[in-house]
Amino acid sequence: PAWARRSIHCDEFLAQRIARFKVPRYLSISHSPLPRTASGKILKRELQAMAINSVAG
Repeated sequence: PAWARRSIHCDEFLAQRIARFKVPRYLSISHSPLPRTASGKILKRELQAMAINSVAG
């Protein structure tokens, strides 16, 4: 599938530019905008909840 090829390209791209221990284990590609506060900051707790829900199924 296209998403698998894209994640392989991301892994290769990151591996060439940052240290190996900094390359993320998992990549999530989403077309929806990140949850933000009224001042524009990213809501990290909501991101964490979204990640847990996507892994749980």
